[in-house]
Amino acid sequence: MTIEERLAKLEFEIERIATGTVITAKKFVLVDDEGRERGKLEVTACCPTLSLRDENGKARVLLTEAVDGPALLLSDKNGGARVLLSETKCRAIVAFEGSF
Repeated sequence: MTIEERLAKLEFEIERIATGTVITAKKFVLVDDEGRERGKLEVTACCPTLSLRDENGKARVLLTEAVDGPALLLSDKNGGARVLLSETKCRAIVAFEGSF
């Protein structure tokens, strides 16, 4: 492939990405201005997961679609679980700190 052909292919790919084409990946990591991980969207061996961290690196939000059903977990500033919202084949669950 010539340099001109390579350049044309690269320009085409850049244009394709810049115009809203779907990007495929197994994991996306969101970082803040200091390079600290603040969020992650990934597909693990078991399920897709979205996790969000605060400015101190503490996990605050976890949203997942597990084998049993979807779940949303909200944590406090210390990383302690506070609220769980989940659904399984048998029931829906809304639980607060101390009950799960």
